[in-house]
Amino acid sequence: FLLPADITAVLMAGSLTGYVMYDMLHYYFHHGPRISGYLAFMKKYHMAHHYVNPNEGFGVSNILWDLVFS
Repeated sequence: FLLPADITAVLMAGSLTGYVMYDMLHYYFHHGPRISGYLAFMKKYHMAHHYVNPNEGFGVSNILWDLVFS
């Protein structure tokens, strides 16, 4: 009700696309084959969130928000 329909549609499409990309990366970290480089670092970082300290390491694609909200 606050925004025109075309802007709302663009924001919803972007939000849905972002969520699907996040979810696919998260699934890949848990079930995908071995990886190297930056993604290997992020996989290790994220797995620590699940298995070491569930109150830290929420980032899947980067650690920016974990640093901001820590």
